[in-house]
Amino acid sequence: MKISPVMRLKNNLLADKDYIKFKEIYNRKKIVDKKLLIKLVDSHFDLYCIFLKMNIFIFGYNTDYLNRELQDFLHYKGKKLRIDDLDIIFRLYYKNFSMYRHSIKKIITYKLRPNEELEILKRILNRPFKKELSVFFEYKVTLNK
Repeated sequence: MKISPVMRLKNNLLADKDYIKFKEIYNRKKIVDKKLLIKLVDSHFDLYCIFLKMNIFIFGYNTDYLNRELQDFLHYKGKKLRIDDLDIIFRLYYKNFSMYRHSIKKIITYKLRPNEELEILKRILNRPFKKELSVFFEYKVTLNK
């Protein structure tokens, strides 16, 4: 059976020794390691872009000011994104909700991405908790304080 490109990206992230270390540090100390975060965003940039695209698609964020790749939130490398891809991305996000929200905050704080993307990330963080899709997944998701 052929594996989806998005599933392959997710599996590569989960197998990455830097990601494993990043997650261990977060789980133990509840901090986001800046060096590892930068390294992970760079090495798993396609997965990061798909995460943004899925949020743009689901929550209807304005794409006028984004780069051409992010404006086309229905495709990844010329191929249509599928509902399964949406499931892969949001399961990963909600399973690690607190860690990813803290990571997004650090991306914004350190201005690790262009301002246009930072605006989308701010909208993701400012989204009312009750609008999150977490009810569709079996993970217990709690709002960060």
